[in-house]
Amino acid sequence: MEETQGKATVVVHELSPTTRSYVVTGIHHDRLKLSVPFPIDFDVATLYEP
Repeated sequence: MEETQGKATVVVHELSPTTRSYVVTGIHHDRLKLSVPFPIDFDVATLYEP
């Protein structure tokens, strides 16, 4: 998790099998909802209080 302008920000990375390095697959400010590698859904704003 990172903090951007007083708000929580989650940057999601995925390992690329081609380059064997991590690439950004999403930047989430309000809600994080993913199905891979497992289902997750939550309000990002609850992670950080300035």
